Amino acid sequence: MRQNEDCSPPRTGANPLYRGALLNRWDEALRRGVPGLFVGAPGGFGKTVALVQWLHGRRSGVGWLTLDEHHDHEPRLVSGLLRALAFAQRRNRRLAALARREGPFSEEDLFDALDRVVLDGERTHLLVLDDLHCLADPKTIRLLLRFLKRLPRSFAVCLAGRALPDPLDELVLKGDLEVTPASALAFTLEEVEALLRRRKGRRPGDAETLFARTGGWPMAVAAFLRGDRPDEVEDRRNQDLLFSYLETHVWGFLDEDTREVLLRASLAPSLTPRRCRCLTGRADSE
Repeated sequence: MRQNEDCSPPRTGANPLYRGALLNRWDEALRRGVPGLFVGAPGGFGKTVALVQWLHGRRSGVGWLTLDEHHDHEPRLVSGLLRALAFAQRRNRRLAALARREGPFSEEDLFDALDRVVLDGERTHLLVLDDLHCLADPKTIRLLLRFLKRLPRSFAVCLAGRALPDPLDELVLKGDLEVTPASALAFTLEEVEALLRRRKGRRPGDAETLFARTGGWPMAVAAFLRGDRPDEVEDRRNQDLLFSYLETHVWGFLDEDTREVLLRASLAPSLTPRRCRCLTGRADSE
């Protein structure tokens, strides 16, 4: 494999929190023979970190493809899937030869690759497609659906992203994908306690307060840990979390023209500090 064909799991920060319950959930799903998993949650929930941790002990048989907007085009998606398949079966010379071929690639090349996959048992290999939400073109999504339906039984698949594209719901209804929702990625009280033990100046006894205020939402827990102790945090912290979420998951997806229209239509320029206090009855309204 050439260096740019490396489809191994990405690296994460040093000493990540061990997510035992989550990892056991995925192990159990594969033991039950589930063909695939979908891990769905907003950004900041730790999907990628948890999946990398899950695969830490697997030194072979894994092909990881992190999707981006460039893959939302048939030849590039096919190329990425070919590389990931060939990386997972690195001893498969016929598959590697096809993956190294100069593009552009077509759907026929992808199904040719599936015919070259070595069938060496039940779920002995794993294909991970991260950031699935980057695929928006109906053509590429339908291509991915056809690919997943024809993926040999020697491969399990793990999809991760903010949402599952509608056409792929068919796989969930048929029982071919087991869904891990955002709620399953939230930290447990025990995990929050473990995080606090790692922080200087933090008391494990604060865990219950922190857990109650955040519900274990990873982004919120991280924000609290960067700030004051949970019992000293004022309402402004909740506002900061909300603004951060809206900036990332709402405002950031709007084009400049739409933003301009919303700003012009907004009531914000008319809201003076005095009017805000009258509307809310709060001294800190401004």
